[in-house]
Amino acid sequence: MPLNGKPSRYAHPEGHTDVCYFTGDKGGLLTCGSDGDVRSWLNLMDDDPDASCISEQVISVVSKNDKIYVATDNNTVQILTYPDLEKEGIITRFSATVCALASSKNGNLIVSGACDMRIQVSNIQTCDSIELNGHQGPILGLSLDPQEQFVASSSTDGSIRVWDIKEKQVAHIWNNVVPKGNSFFTSKTYSTPSFQCEDGKTLAFPQGKEVVVVERGTWKELFKLRCPDLKAELSICKFSQCGTLLAASSIHGEIVVWEIESKEQIGYITHDRNAKITSIAWSPNLPNEIAFCDSLGMLGCVDVVVNSVEELFPKTVDSNQSNQDLDNFIENYKVDDDNDDGENVISLDKIKASVQIDYDDDSQEPIAQRPEGVDKKVSLKVEPQEPFQPGSSPTVLLNRYMAWNNTGVIKCYSSEDGQESSIEVEFHDASIHHPIHIDNYLQHTLASLSPKALALACVDNGDTPSKLVVVRLQGWGSGTKEWSINFPQGELPLCVASGDNFVAVATSKRRLRLFTASGTQRRIIALPGAPVAINALGNQLVAVCHAGLSGVQKEQHMTMIWLQIRGSNIRNRSLAVPLSGPELKLAWVGLTDRGSPTVMDEDGVISIYDAKSSLWNVACDTANQCKGAADRFFVIGISEIDNMVRCILCKGCPYPQTTPTPTQIEIPLELPVCDPESVKSKMEAKLWQLGTDPSANDETLLSMFVLACRGNAEYRAVDLCEEFASQKVLELAVKYAGRLGQMALVTKLQSLARTKEDQDINEENGGKIREREDDRLSVNQVDEEFEEVENADEYLSLTPIQAKPAVEIRPMSLSMKRQNPFKKNGKSPSLKGLQAMNRLPENPRSSPAAEPPPQKPKPKPASKSNPAKESFVVWFGKHNEEIAEEFPEVDNKRLTMIALERYKENEKAASAVETSLKERETKKRKLSDAENEKSQSTETIARKLSTFAYTE
Repeated sequence: MPLNGKPSRYAHPEGHTDVCYFTGDKGGLLTCGSDGDVRSWLNLMDDDPDASCISEQVISVVSKNDKIYVATDNNTVQILTYPDLEKEGIITRFSATVCALASSKNGNLIVSGACDMRIQVSNIQTCDSIELNGHQGPILGLSLDPQEQFVASSSTDGSIRVWDIKEKQVAHIWNNVVPKGNSFFTSKTYSTPSFQCEDGKTLAFPQGKEVVVVERGTWKELFKLRCPDLKAELSICKFSQCGTLLAASSIHGEIVVWEIESKEQIGYITHDRNAKITSIAWSPNLPNEIAFCDSLGMLGCVDVVVNSVEELFPKTVDSNQSNQDLDNFIENYKVDDDNDDGENVISLDKIKASVQIDYDDDSQEPIAQRPEGVDKKVSLKVEPQEPFQPGSSPTVLLNRYMAWNNTGVIKCYSSEDGQESSIEVEFHDASIHHPIHIDNYLQHTLASLSPKALALACVDNGDTPSKLVVVRLQGWGSGTKEWSINFPQGELPLCVASGDNFVAVATSKRRLRLFTASGTQRRIIALPGAPVAINALGNQLVAVCHAGLSGVQKEQHMTMIWLQIRGSNIRNRSLAVPLSGPELKLAWVGLTDRGSPTVMDEDGVISIYDAKSSLWNVACDTANQCKGAADRFFVIGISEIDNMVRCILCKGCPYPQTTPTPTQIEIPLELPVCDPESVKSKMEAKLWQLGTDPSANDETLLSMFVLACRGNAEYRAVDLCEEFASQKVLELAVKYAGRLGQMALVTKLQSLARTKEDQDINEENGGKIREREDDRLSVNQVDEEFEEVENADEYLSLTPIQAKPAVEIRPMSLSMKRQNPFKKNGKSPSLKGLQAMNRLPENPRSSPAAEPPPQKPKPKPASKSNPAKESFVVWFGKHNEEIAEEFPEVDNKRLTMIALERYKENEKAASAVETSLKERETKKRKLSDAENEKSQSTETIARKLSTFAYTE
C-alpha cells in the first residue's frame, strides 16, 4: 500500500506551521503560522481560504465541538468561532508563549503547554484548569488519553512523561529520549507522543529513527516500528482515527506509515525540498488522508492507498490452481466478453464497479469522499476587500501601529483582557508638536496624523456611540484645541484621514463626511461603493471604494475619488484602481510629495497616476528588491522628487513589530523594465524615471543616440531625435554623426533640425513661448573620440546670442534750459518804499501748464545690420552646395571641418562689427550724459539765485 503525495502549496511564511482538521460538519483544514494568521481551507485545492490575524504568531491549532483553539505568542489559548474566525474568549493563560495543544475526540478537555515549562488541563464546560509541573524545559508536544485519564508530554529537558490528571503526578517517565535544549523554536525534534485514538490502550513516541509502542498502565515496551529507508531522526508520530495505522515524520521531510496489527510498513514518501515536517494530522472523515505542514510554511496532503490489487480482485489463485496449465487458469478467471481484443488489459471500469465507488464526470475525486458542503457546480464568489487604514497594522494585535506616515507614528498598546489601552503619538519633526500620550478609554481603533491635526475614531460598543475626536495641533487662539462629534445611530466609521485644512471619515453608510480642522461640518459625499481606504496629504484627499463585480472570477474592481479641497471649492476626479493580478488586494494608498495618487497591491507593485497623461504608470516592483520570498515592504511615504520610497522591511510578515522599533529605510523607484541588466534598458529606465530633471534626460537621450549609432541602428537614432530630442541635442547628434562619417544620417538630422526650427518659429509667431534651458552639453560628454579629434575651440555654444538693447537718448524738457538769473523783467512794476518787501518777484520761468508735455521717444526699429544669429546646422544647410563646388575633391568629413571653420570666421567678423558699433554708441551716450549733467547743475544754481533777485 504506497503513499501518494499531492502537490504542496503555500500556506504561511517560513517558520513553525501547524495544521489540523476541522471536526465540524463542514470539514476542511485549519492552519496557523508565524505571520499570526489562522486560515480555514475547504480542501487542499482551495484557492481562497478564509484568514484572520490573531496575534503576531500562532504556534498550534486544534478543533473541538465546532470551535477552534489556538496557542499564541500572547501567552494565551484563544477560542475562535467558525467560519468567521473571530475571537470568542480565552481558556487559560501562561507566563510565556504557548507552544502545544492537544484534545480528545469525544471529551471536554483541552491540554496546553508553554515555554514556561507548565502544562494546563482545561475543561471547556466548567472552565476549570489543572496545572501540571515538573518539566525543566519548554514543552514540545502533547497527547491526551481518549479516556481523559492520562496526558503524555515531551520537553526540551530530554524526557517524555505520562501524567495522571486526577493525581497531578507523573505516572511514568522516559529520560534522555528527546534532544536537550532551551527553546521550542530551536529544538531539533519535537518527539511528540500519541495515544491510540480508540481506547488509548497503547502509547507511541519517536526515539531516534524508531517509534516505540508501550502498553497503557504498565508502560512497558511492546514493540518498535522501523523503516530502513529513513535518513534522519523522527520528530512526530500520530495514530489514525481508527487506531489501526500510525504515521511518523522526520526532520528531513520524510513520512512513514505502519500498520499496528501486522507491524508492517505500508509506505514511505519524502518531501521534495527535504524541509522539516512541523505537524501532521489524520483526517477524521477520510481515513486514508494525512495533512502535514513544514518549516517553509507549505501545506500538503498524502493519500494512503487502502485498496490493493488483491482487494480489487477478490478471486485469487490457490496453490492447486497454480499447478494447472495456463489455459485452465485463463478459463477459470472470468473475462468480460466485451473486452475480447485486450485480454491482458485491466479495465478501470471493472475496478470501479467492483469497489462500487462513483466518480464525478469532471473530477477524479470520488463522490463518496467529497465533503458534504462541496457541490459540483460552484457559483461565482468574490469576497470584497475589507476596509483598512493605510500605514496601520491589524486591530487584533495587542501592540499595533494605528498610523505611520511622513508626519509621525501613532502606536496603540492594549492589555490582554482589553480593559486598558493607551495611545502614543511621536512626530518625526519635533518642531511640529511634542509627543502626546492619550488614555484610550474610548477604545479608538482608527487614527490619522497630519502637521495640522490628529484624528481618532471609535465604533459603537454599546456604552458609547461612534465618535470622532480631533486634536488641533496648530492654530490661532487660546483654549482647548480638541473637539469631538458623535455619528448617527447605526453609522460606523471605517476609515479616517487628516489633511492640512480638513478631516475626512468614510462610514459604513457609504458616506464620506468632511469636516474642517476646527470642527465645522462641510459636506457629506455619497460614495459609489463600500469604502476600502482613504488617505490625505496637504489639501488633497484620495478615497478608494468598491465599484461592483468586475465580471472576472475573484477579481477586485475598485475606483478612486481624488478630491482637491481649497476653501469652499472642491474639485473631483474619478480613477480606476489598477491591481497587478487577480485575487490581489490593495495594500497601501496615498499621495506622493507632488500630489500624485499612488497605490500598492499585495504583490508590492507601486503605480503612480500621471495627471498630465491621465494614465497610471508602474513606478516600481518592490518584490524585486526583497531578498526573502516572504519579505514585504511596509510603505510609509513615496517621493517623486527624490525618486524613492520610505518604508520598513518586514521579514516573514507584512507588518512591522512595535518592539524593538523598526528602522525606516529608503529604496529607489526602479522601473520593472525588460532585460534590466542591459545598458540599453538602464538608459531607458533612467530616461523615463519619475522625478528626473530635463537636463539629465537630455544627457541620457544623447547617450542612447550614441548607443544606437554604435549598434548600427540608425533607424532607432532617427526615431529618438524625431520624437524626443531638443534643438541642442540635434546639434550634438549632427556633430557625432559627422565624426562617424555617416553623411546620410547627417542629412536626415539636418532636415529634422530645420523642421523643428520652423516649428519653433511658428509657435513664437503664434504667441507661444517656450522655455529654453541654458545648460550646455559639451561634445566630450557624448564620446571620448571627440577629445582625440577636436580641440576645445571647435565646440560651439548652443545658446543663441542676443544683442543688448541700446540706450535711448531723450531730449531735455523746456524747463531745463539755461537762463540768466540776473536778467530783469521789463514789465515788472516799480514799487516805492517798503511795498517791495510785501511782494515776491515773479518767477521768470513759464508756467508748467504752459509747457507742452514731454513726448515719449518712439522706439527705434531694429537695425537691419544685426540679423538674428544662425545656428551651424542651418548655415551649413544653406551653403553646403557652394562649399562642395569649391572643394570637389575633399571627402565629407573634411568638408564639414572646412564649413565649420568658415562659419566661425563669419561669426567673428559679425561680432567685430557689432562691437565697434556698440563702442561708438557708448561714446555718444557718455558725451550727452556729461552735457546733461552740466546743464542740470547750472540750472539748479540759477534757480537758487533767482530767489534772491532784487527788483528796483
